[in-house]
Amino acid sequence: MLGTLSKSQSQIFAAAFKRQSHLSCSPETCSWSIWCLKTMSGDRHFVDKHRTALIQSVSMVEPILGELLNRSIINQEGYNKVMAQGTNQEKMKELYEGPLNACGPIGKDMFYELLKQLEPYLILELKNKK
Repeated sequence: MLGTLSKSQSQIFAAAFKRQSHLSCSPETCSWSIWCLKTMSGDRHFVDKHRTALIQSVSMVEPILGELLNRSIINQEGYNKVMAQGTNQEKMKELYEGPLNACGPIGKDMFYELLKQLEPYLILELKNKK
């Protein structure tokens, strides 16, 4: 079972929450499990559950990558490696296989928030899929 946040995890989440002021709880008041459940579907994170559809359908890859870099979710090397790919599908696949895989739940949450902002109809469609 997941417990409450350690001091270092709390500091990481505090920085993320400052960037995401619309989220309703703070890292000091939310347990790790509550934080993760905000964007999870069943036992898997939304972006993991819908990996194939997102790889095939996301069109705003470059703005999403730029924001992930600006928010320090991915580093410059990961950004460059993803951007070196030819198509949006190849970029998304590389993002999933590298930086997104390594950034953990907080990175996936930020990715999800960016998708909601930049690809709202796609996210709505995936949420309504059974």
